[in-house]
Amino acid sequence: MTWDASKYFSKAKRYWSKASGMPRDDDQYLLYVSFFCEMFIRGVLVAKSPVLNADLTEDSIRYAADVDGFDNAKSVSLKTAITRLKDAYPDLKATNLDPIQVLVDARNRELHGENDEIGSQRTNEILPTVYLLMVKGAAVAKQDLTDIIGPEDAAIASQAAEAAIKDRSKRVRADITNCKDRFYERSGVEQTELRTKQTAFAYAVQNNGIHLKMHRCPACGSQAALGGRPVGVSREFLRDGSLMFETRVLPTAFTCDVCGLKLSGLAELMAAGFPHEFTTLDERDPVDFFGVDPMDYVDTDEIIREYNEEMAYRYQDE
Repeated sequence: MTWDASKYFSKAKRYWSKASGMPRDDDQYLLYVSFFCEMFIRGVLVAKSPVLNADLTEDSIRYAADVDGFDNAKSVSLKTAITRLKDAYPDLKATNLDPIQVLVDARNRELHGENDEIGSQRTNEILPTVYLLMVKGAAVAKQDLTDIIGPEDAAIASQAAEAAIKDRSKRVRADITNCKDRFYERSGVEQTELRTKQTAFAYAVQNNGIHLKMHRCPACGSQAALGGRPVGVSREFLRDGSLMFETRVLPTAFTCDVCGLKLSGLAELMAAGFPHEFTTLDERDPVDFFGVDPMDYVDTDEIIREYNEEMAYRYQDE
């Protein structure tokens, strides 16, 4: 008996399913993401060799080698697992997994301490690294990422990872600087007039399904429009007495009508410091969601009887 990569991936799948169904701001969201990351990393490691998951004790090494009778085996710490992962797979060598290590360390402090450690972590700073780990890890371990995290999240992970790999930062920084310089070279009167073109709405959905969100321009600081397309939703959940669901939106373009800055594609947007996704909360009609027919709860005979009694009472009064 030894460590089994398929069992690690199965646990990772279960943890991701729990996380993905939650809104991003749920207290437990990053907790389940951290569990996913650890199981996924160990699955990729064991797919190369179970020995890589073993600490240096005799029992652990023999267990990893599938020698019977050594059930007191211990796996290595996640920090060591990440180091071995990069050594075992050249394609992962240059991948920065520090945000995942920071998240798991916070989770461990949360589980063993009194402070709210997970709540201090920033989802938008962690998820791009998680997506990169998913895509690269599944590739080297020859796993179907769709089977592990589902088709919607696999598509998000693929696009976010691709955007992270494409280094557009140099060109994007130049575009931002040029727009900023041109704007602030104008007179104060011209700047004031141009700022009247700022985006006036906080959030909107176009007829074609594109979501628009107000976002600060990195060049001139004005309020401009960040557009994106919906790529997934959470499970329904109760909040403040209402049945809600979260829509996840993948940013696709940014346009500032004040200074003229335009960015297209997730790679450019992430290079400019925009989040890899934005979310919105919407209310679900409980009647439609649960398939309730109000007439099932109406006793027409009782209504008719009460009506007749009331009419008879009025007739007697007359």
